[in-house]
Amino acid sequence: MLKKCDCYVESVECRVSSICADIKQKRTLPSVSELSAEHIIHKFAVMCADKNLYIGVDLGGTNAKAGVITLEGELVCRKDLPITDLEENAVAERLVECIREALKSCNHTLSEVACIGVGSPGGIRDGLVTSAANFPLWKDVPLAQMIKDRCEGVTTILANDADAAIAAEVWVGAVKKHGARNMAMWTLGTGVGFGVVIEGAVVKGYSGLIEGGHAIVVPDGDLCGCSQKGCIEMYVSASNVARIAKEAARKPGAKSCLPVGDFGSYEVFQAAAKGDEVANAAIDQAADKLGMMSVNVSRFLDVELIVFAGGMTKAGDILLEKIQTAFDKYTWTKLPNNAKLVYAEVGEDSGVIGAGAMAKLHVTGEI
Repeated sequence: MLKKCDCYVESVECRVSSICADIKQKRTLPSVSELSAEHIIHKFAVMCADKNLYIGVDLGGTNAKAGVITLEGELVCRKDLPITDLEENAVAERLVECIREALKSCNHTLSEVACIGVGSPGGIRDGLVTSAANFPLWKDVPLAQMIKDRCEGVTTILANDADAAIAAEVWVGAVKKHGARNMAMWTLGTGVGFGVVIEGAVVKGYSGLIEGGHAIVVPDGDLCGCSQKGCIEMYVSASNVARIAKEAARKPGAKSCLPVGDFGSYEVFQAAAKGDEVANAAIDQAADKLGMMSVNVSRFLDVELIVFAGGMTKAGDILLEKIQTAFDKYTWTKLPNNAKLVYAEVGEDSGVIGAGAMAKLHVTGEI
């Protein structure tokens, strides 16, 4: 079997070499089927070498997560480690430590890994983190190569973390469940991520900076960390829903059961469930802006599915119902509304599984 596979790979390699020669000599473009030959080479090489695992790495501003994932998308085990030093080499070392610890915890080794996928915040281009708000000193950091060099040469690819979260839903989550090929996703956490899939392909944009969380919804509104004013993130992220509720609860004469001290979005949703007016006003504002922006997304992209993910979705049905109400309020009535609004299916492991999905996409050409 191994020899047969080796022969097949060699024949495909010869075909790719022939295609490259034709391009140089005749300046002609190969067909789509010919262009996929490189994916075939990698796929068969992986099969021959019995590499039956992917690694997914989710890099956050304060934590790193690495997971061991089967070829079918099952998360076998996961390891989390804190990020305490933001210097690029220190971060790379911590990610590699996380990868090795994850493999060790389920008795696997790097020799079984077909590809490592890393989801990172910020702009991503050709294996580089061009910039990232979480890592302000980073500029064109070759993170993919840094990890590959520390992981026995295992192929390593880099993706934007929002793209990775979408890829998870395509592979094993809501997109697969609903059979959609065109979708958008809002990730509602400390910040707000946004990603798009059109005809089954993750849209990356010119510079890898599709940042829907920084679409402006309030002209000259609250100052965002990105330096713009009025970004949607300033009104709908978990941290900002809590901030808005705190500011309102502390106004003279405000009646609220929210804690006097510090609290987060979880407490806001708890208070809202009890009928707290301040909490409900903060959630209503967030839902209203998400509903309105989702109408705009639907008009721009004509998607079948709009998915909501992240910590805010732990609020349960109350948030999705309010977003749907706002969507229905703002959308047109003369033409069909094709977009269905749903919660993500993958949950808190979406970053890790999504990074693994991007690794699979690199190896096989599909998710």
